[in-house]
Amino acid sequence: SRVSTDVQQQSKKTPMHALWEKIDKLRPETRGKLCSATGLIVDAKEDERDRSPTDTIVAHITNLGLTFLCNSMALADLKAEYDKARPEEGTKAESDTIKKKKKERYSTKSAFVRALATAMSEDFEAFMDAADDATLSTFGSALELAEKPTKKVIVREVIAVGTKYFFNNFDRDLLSKCCKGAHLAITKEHTKNDLVDALVDGKVPEPSSPKKKAPAKEKLKYKSKPEKIEKGITATDLNTHFYTSELKSWCKKNGLKSGGSKKDMIKRILGYLDGETSGLAENKKKPKRKAPLNKRATKKQKGVDGKVVEKGKEKKEEKEKKEKTKAGEEKKDADADEDEEKDEE
Repeated sequence: SRVSTDVQQQSKKTPMHALWEKIDKLRPETRGKLCSATGLIVDAKEDERDRSPTDTIVAHITNLGLTFLCNSMALADLKAEYDKARPEEGTKAESDTIKKKKKERYSTKSAFVRALATAMSEDFEAFMDAADDATLSTFGSALELAEKPTKKVIVREVIAVGTKYFFNNFDRDLLSKCCKGAHLAITKEHTKNDLVDALVDGKVPEPSSPKKKAPAKEKLKYKSKPEKIEKGITATDLNTHFYTSELKSWCKKNGLKSGGSKKDMIKRILGYLDGETSGLAENKKKPKRKAPLNKRATKKQKGVDGKVVEKGKEKKEEKEKKEKTKAGEEKKDADADEDEEKDEE
């Protein structure tokens, strides 16, 4: 029957052919947008291989998947697989200069990743047909496959990874057009990740839980500065229309604490306007009461000899000594002048 024939044809399809059909179902405008968004060449005159947009996209997806595969491999495995992919390079007679340039060119892992991915992407299915068990085991461990790493499983996994990387680069509008072109019934509840999964698997998943929207910002009640601060004013109004100095003076005028940041003062003002009283009033410091003069205690400090000396007494004594010394010197000078006068007479 026709149905059984279609099922047989679908079972014979390779993952590469299934990918080609999936991309070819899209509208030409959508394929053009996909190519232009990723910088792919779609003009036959510019492309030396004369590929269609569908072939160009399929080749790019394959290259993305192979690059992921090669990045997951160890450097020793990369070198071994590259020798298998390019056996003719080892058989050619090369001069010392060519060998030196080749060694410099492939001295890093990233260089081997690019070289091996390019070599396998030229004909990936043919490379996998010629792959031995060791290659399949290496690719399976790099992709962390849960099932046995057969040729079909590895090709399918590489295509799935490349498809996911490819479609993750686009916005939701372009992805929704791709889903509609692939006849996938999506809804507004589906997120961008849901659309990518639908394009990779060919099935529409259940809508994932949408992200919680951030609470809307408080809108201004007064477009211009209000004449006074009164009940009903919002925190945004106080923050937008009033300076910190104005809020501080209002707090002092109404007996509220005026310290802290502008945000703290706004909280106090709004609490005061709503009727709160606890913890908002300014703490008034009581002035210290002075003791009577006759009972006022004097500060004392210990002298060098251990005796208690009143503060300022030492300075007073030093001052008196200086005055006595000065007076004595003046008296000596006067006596000396008198003696001189007597001698002259």
